[in-house]
Amino acid sequence: MKLLLINSNEGNSFVGYSDKKKEIVCYAKDFIAEDDSEKKPNKLIVCLNEIKQKTGKDYSSIDAVAVTIGPGSFTGIRVCLSIAKGAAFALDKKIIPINNFEIALQSMENYESGGSYCIMIPAKEPEYYFSIFENGVFKESGCAVECEIQSRFSESEKVIYKFTEPEKELRTMLEITKKKFGEGEIFNGIEIQPLYLKDFGKN
Repeated sequence: MKLLLINSNEGNSFVGYSDKKKEIVCYAKDFIAEDDSEKKPNKLIVCLNEIKQKTGKDYSSIDAVAVTIGPGSFTGIRVCLSIAKGAAFALDKKIIPINNFEIALQSMENYESGGSYCIMIPAKEPEYYFSIFENGVFKESGCAVECEIQSRFSESEKVIYKFTEPEKELRTMLEITKKKFGEGEIFNGIEIQPLYLKDFGKN
């Protein structure tokens, strides 16, 4: 199984490659911008080229492209998804979409599949993206201030995830990708939509 991973999450943007023999990752933060106009999502292109050089191969032999679809930065999601769709289209490959609630949930040390969780990911202060996970299923998602979330879902165990551990995020995304690939959760690029959960036009 040969997989290409593209992740645009704040602070941890990366491109990864995995096959049976090796795993290679390139973080956008490792590249110094020449000027302030060069944003992190642009560096994902640099990371793609870096991974290609490290593997010594083109991407024609990969089996699928995994990509984070949100929630998170509007620009980051949009650019990341555009890169993934472009790569998948050019290579005639399928896409594995992964939302950040899945990454947050699977990163928990004491996660239980039958539990009830309210996963919260920081948005624009004082708001959080949230998703309710019960008995193995995501029930409800949205964006609200913390006190509103606490009052509505007081019986769920709260999990606030800030994407602060790059290596753990990479490992978790890779595990989710392999599981989804094995279960056939792969799609054509045209079927993949971003998970925004908020009207950015009101910001």
